[in-house]
Amino acid sequence: MVAGRDDRLFPLEFQRRVAAQRLGLDVDELPGGHLLALSRPAELADRLDGYLR
Repeated sequence: MVAGRDDRLFPLEFQRRVAAQRLGLDVDELPGGHLLALSRPAELADRLDGYLR
């Protein structure tokens, strides 16, 4: 799961806890806020592409 390090809507620690409890996953963080796809599209695309490789 990818999350924005500076997300004020869903703080990173909240996302970490929910991802671990409900999905059994760790959170992979990127710099940015709630809308990573808008604020850092290239970095997000690179990270998602890296998961496929």
